[in-house]
Amino acid sequence: LLVGQVFCAYYRAANGTFCRSLSPVLMTINIRFFASLRERIGHATLTVEADGIASARDVWKAVSGESPDEEMLVAINKEYAGLDRAVADGDEVAFFPPVTGG
Repeated sequence: LLVGQVFCAYYRAANGTFCRSLSPVLMTINIRFFASLRERIGHATLTVEADGIASARDVWKAVSGESPDEEMLVAINKEYAGLDRAVADGDEVAFFPPVTGG
């Protein structure tokens, strides 16, 4: 059974149910970069296996080593989302530079 980021084996004791950690869980996130962000990162796509990733913001920090520009556009599984939107194992996260025009 998965609890948080740890697989657990459950057993019943006289005073309740307990979780015994079996192994850490690594999430696999597929990432796409567009336009200037692709050039900045040096890849059009990456696949990252990591733990401790909770949001699109965390994904960006994991691949770039820096905080994202708050104007950056994000899509998770082809739906626009905010940087603080949660990500799950197997998600595709796409990053786009801010749109400008006139």
